[in-house]
Formats: sequence, structure tokens, C-alpha cells
Amino acid sequence: MAKENGIQVLDTAFQYGRSEERIGESLPPTHSFHIVTKAQAFKTAKITHDHVVRFLDTFRLSLKHLKQTSTYGLLIHHTPDILTDSENLLWKSLESLKADGFVKKIGISIYTGEELEQALTKVKPDIVQLPFNILDQRLLKRGQLARLKDMNVEIHARSVFLQGLLLMQEQERPAFFKPWQSELRHCHDVLKTVGLSPLEGALQFALQNPYIDCVLVGAANAAEFKRVVTAAALNTPISLDWECVASNDEVLLNPSRWSVNAS
Repeated sequence: MAKENGIQVLDTAFQYGRSEERIGESLPPTHSFHIVTKAQAFKTAKITHDHVVRFLDTFRLSLKHLKQTSTYGLLIHHTPDILTDSENLLWKSLESLKADGFVKKIGISIYTGEELEQALTKVKPDIVQLPFNILDQRLLKRGQLARLKDMNVEIHARSVFLQGLLLMQEQERPAFFKPWQSELRHCHDVLKTVGLSPLEGALQFALQNPYIDCVLVGAANAAEFKRVVTAAALNTPISLDWECVASNDEVLLNPSRWSVNAS
């Protein structure tokens, strides 16, 4: 389905369960997909040569799982790993993999603008994967997307559905989100004014942004994937002041701070 609908990028990671193996089992020997994976995250206070050995070993295992001799992209999964890497060992190993032809582009996966700024003082990525959605426009408003584009960085947007929250109807949302019901309702109402469903609006916001090179989505099954593909296929330019639905609430925008089982 991905091939038939012109999708070019497959995003995965060593730590996404059996994702790499499943992709490797499904890909034909010759394919046109750009595979982007992420090596092991360490989440440690100090990076050592032992970590680099493990980093390279997991990437070799990724290639084995994917049944590929190289990948389009390899990203640092946990950007703080390079911030605590005083000798830049991890990044130097990425550069070596790129120089040896095992990877075409190297990069980082970030969660906040502050994390991005700190990383850019140490490395120059080819790809940055970052959160971007109708509610979370912080990187756009701060000019960080424009800065990355000026640096010729390929921008991959994830969390375009904000963990599915943007697609839920009011009665479907966990009780934790009650403080933001009016904000979320306003978002849906604004999309209705231009005839867009939440799915269509969330996708088109990212797809029609000139700074975004790739929009990453997940789907639980073929039917769900088909709905995403159909919503993404809309080509009509949308005249809408997207900023009117943006939020600056860190708790709402950062899923790591959610407590979805709260009563």
C-alpha cells in the first residue's frame, strides 16, 4: 500500500520491538524506499568507547534485520546522548558510517527546541526528526524550522496527530484532558470552517508547510492506513490562520507529561 500510494520513507528504530525485522521480511530485494532507522539509546551521564561499540553493533544488527547493506538515514535516538558525549564519540561514529557508505544521511531525533539548539552547537545533522502539529507550532514560531532549512537540513515531522489526541472526539478523550477541552474543541471547530476533518486538517497542516520534507505517521492496520493515505491526498491549498489554534502549554504538548489514567 505504501508503494502504491507514493510513500517514500519508512521510519523505524532498533528499539521499536520487531519493527526492523518485519520490514526486512516484507521488502522485496529491490525497492525504492528510503529507510530511516535509529540506533540504541543509552540515556547515560557519560558516553564511553564501550557505548560506541554497542552503538555500532546495534546498527549492524539493524542492517541484518532489515536485510539491507545500507540505509538512507541513521539518527541518534536520544539526543541528550550526544550532549553528554564530551568527545563526540557517537557523532564521529555516525560520520564514519556515512563516509564508508553504510548510511546516506545522519541526524538526530529531538523533542524540544532547547534540545535542538544545544545539539546544533555540537553537530551538523543531515536530518532532524521533530514534533510538529496543529497545536505544537513552537519550532515554527521560533524560527527554528527556517534555520534548519537554511542549513539544508531535511526535516521529518512526527507526532502530527499528537499521539492521536487531535483525532479524538470529546467523549473519547481520557479524563486527564478535561482542562483542555475548550482548546481542543476550538481546534476541531476551526477545521470545520474550511471543511476539514481532524485527520485531514492534522495531515494537511504538516504536508503543506514549506519547511517539512517528510511527514511521519503510524497506522495500526490496513484500513486505518488507507484513511490516512486518503486524507493526505488532498491537494487543495488551505487558506487558514493556523496560528489561531496553536498552544504553548508544555503539559498538553508533551506526551511524556501526560497521565492518561488520571480520573
